[in-house]
Amino acid sequence: VLRQYESLAECRKAHRTVVGQLAEGGVLLEGSSDPIGDVVAVHLLRRPPVGGAEPFVHEAMFFALNLRRLAREGGLSLDLVAENLPQLLYGRTDGPFEEFLRIWRAAVEHSAAAHQQLMLRQSGYGRGCGHRPGDGVRLHFVLAGRRLAEMLPGSLGEVVVRKRWLRRGWLLWRRPPYPG
Repeated sequence: VLRQYESLAECRKAHRTVVGQLAEGGVLLEGSSDPIGDVVAVHLLRRPPVGGAEPFVHEAMFFALNLRRLAREGGLSLDLVAENLPQLLYGRTDGPFEEFLRIWRAAVEHSAAAHQQLMLRQSGYGRGCGHRPGDGVRLHFVLAGRRLAEMLPGSLGEVVVRKRWLRRGWLLWRRPPYPG
């Protein structure tokens, strides 16, 4: 966690320094979470082969949300993500990341109607029918993740659509532009 670094240059230098200590092909997960770990947002940085043009490759960003907490708080919202960003993004204006978050929010909004229709169609949905708390938010997150993958332009990377991951509240954004 790079909380002590104020500037983008300091964050980039810290990334170069730490990744430079890894073995070739090694991965650094650097990011942030809320105090109890209900939301996690991390950069996946990989050390390239020795002699590579760049000191590291920004392979992905990984987001993990506690869907049960979101269910208790009223539904799927990306506010926790925006409030718990890695230092490289927190409180900064980064065009590509802002666009990604805008599209993700639109995907959440767009999938809300589909989510409600699916919930109504499921016969016997509700208490005493074998559903766990958070199932509604879980389904909404899956639908929103799929919609985000469809909406995201290739210039911003891609969202990995694995139902198993999405059902757990995990979203992997591959090949995002490095901030700055």
